[in-house]
Amino acid sequence: MKMRLDLMDTWRQRIAVIDDAPAVEAMQRGPDQPDLLRCTLPHVEGFGPGCAINVYVNDAPWRRYEVRRTQISWDADFQPEHNTRTPVRDCMRVTAAADPESNRRMRRVYVDTSFEETFRDIISRTPGPLHYHVTHNAYPDGAQREYTKFCGRATADNALEYGGIGTGQWVDAARIDATAAWAKDGDTIGGLVVDGVPWPDVRLMMIDADETTLNNQARKQRPETALWTPERYAKSAYKLRADRATALLQALMDGKGISHIELNPHRDATGAFDDRVDAYGRYIGLVFGGGECFNAALVEHDVADVFLYAEGRYHVPEHRLKEFYSYTGPHTTSHPVIGPHVNALDLDCGAMEAIALLTYMTGDHVFSVSPEMSVSLREITGPDHCYRYRSDMMAVTSGFTDADMINWLGVSGNGVLAPERLTDSRGESIGAYGLRATGMDAEWIGHDEDKQRLVQGLLDDLAWPRPEIRVTFFGGAPELTVGDIVAVVGAPLARRARRVSGEWNDLFDPDALTGRIVELRHGMRGERTWTEAALSAPLRSVRAPIATMRRIRSKGEPLFALRLDEPLAGLDQPVFHLP
Repeated sequence: MKMRLDLMDTWRQRIAVIDDAPAVEAMQRGPDQPDLLRCTLPHVEGFGPGCAINVYVNDAPWRRYEVRRTQISWDADFQPEHNTRTPVRDCMRVTAAADPESNRRMRRVYVDTSFEETFRDIISRTPGPLHYHVTHNAYPDGAQREYTKFCGRATADNALEYGGIGTGQWVDAARIDATAAWAKDGDTIGGLVVDGVPWPDVRLMMIDADETTLNNQARKQRPETALWTPERYAKSAYKLRADRATALLQALMDGKGISHIELNPHRDATGAFDDRVDAYGRYIGLVFGGGECFNAALVEHDVADVFLYAEGRYHVPEHRLKEFYSYTGPHTTSHPVIGPHVNALDLDCGAMEAIALLTYMTGDHVFSVSPEMSVSLREITGPDHCYRYRSDMMAVTSGFTDADMINWLGVSGNGVLAPERLTDSRGESIGAYGLRATGMDAEWIGHDEDKQRLVQGLLDDLAWPRPEIRVTFFGGAPELTVGDIVAVVGAPLARRARRVSGEWNDLFDPDALTGRIVELRHGMRGERTWTEAALSAPLRSVRAPIATMRRIRSKGEPLFALRLDEPLAGLDQPVFHLP
């Protein structure tokens, strides 16, 4: 395994490349904890807080860390004959972090919806780059997918009004005159006429192409260009990419025509459109032609980036526009098809709490969040990696703790719809380790079936002593990621702790040391690299499940009082009406 550190200044220009450092420890952790980097590096002039470090493993991007602290010190050799230390090298100790950006707050009522729909909706409503993936290979998969989604929501009732943009959201080719239309740049179309009225420029939403000239927007997009001259920018890869995006957008217009334009339909609390015209007077929307969405096509061709204005607060969650992240390359769907459905939940919490709740309700599932903010939910059927112990390749320490073990759990739900306290337990665990009981008030659950699934899912994870395993790979293990299930087998290793029937639903080899990676460290000492993986309970997605559930603070009134602004709240189900 090879490691490389690129040191970036405050303008994100690379000022040093280090592949042989005195000490580096780069860490990735679970979705509810920040990633950390601690290292001792040769002193670099101008490097300090506000700068960044990009870590590469085998030349592939691994993580970007923002520098929090730098300390200058001397690395010295001890000379016993003089009882002194002689300075020989100027070093800096660096502490950097990559704080999780995924746990933004969301608010939503779910009544009689599928788990997949609930999972997608939670992520679509969470501000910021948190997203899921859908199956995608290459162009035109994404462009055609977005066109199909548009056809499903375009009706005569929501067509754009004639001669204006005050009502409705879409217009078709019969009303569009695109004979004089042209691509002003990679994400803007000029020269459109609709209903005989010249339109302002149309800015393609959800994407951002590079600027064709060095301007303030280019400096904002690419901070490393802050000190560039216009001549340098004109010769850069950014200018080349901007020209390619402009040419592709023009080619799409010329080759496929413009069949539909859908303006951004987002409304504010008063019902007025609040992101239909931008600060430059341009209309904002999606453009379609030849059965494809031009916005998505530009992302698929890698000439434009996915862009969420104001972190996506002005996008309509039902449109599932975060699926644009899937069009950056080949991807598979990051959530399975799950049979049961959500009966009644009223959630007011962070996205991680909501996703953890769904994960435990599905049983034998775990979720993880990648450094790119992609959420994956999957069923556990066995280990992802199985290693046979070799003393020349790895070191292993193992153990168990009962610090957060629970084998009897009681949960009470909404005071009107599901007030009874539901309890469940694991008799095998109680018999082996004694009673470990706790309770939880969950006003945000409005159905006993949902309570039962949550209790069972939590006990599947918490009813057993939690593994504390650390595996150090002397030569590195770049194939590992946080959230992987790892098993280590082979003498002289053996499980010493007692094993009870039913532990983690008997999914794993009883003779192997098995756990889920909750912390992954890549290290470097000079030219030598290594990897250390910390393993915890194999069905564990968050560090403290019960504490995570208790952070969901909604009191559940909308479950029975009904919120008329919630289309998923099941208005046609009389059981949720006030008496």
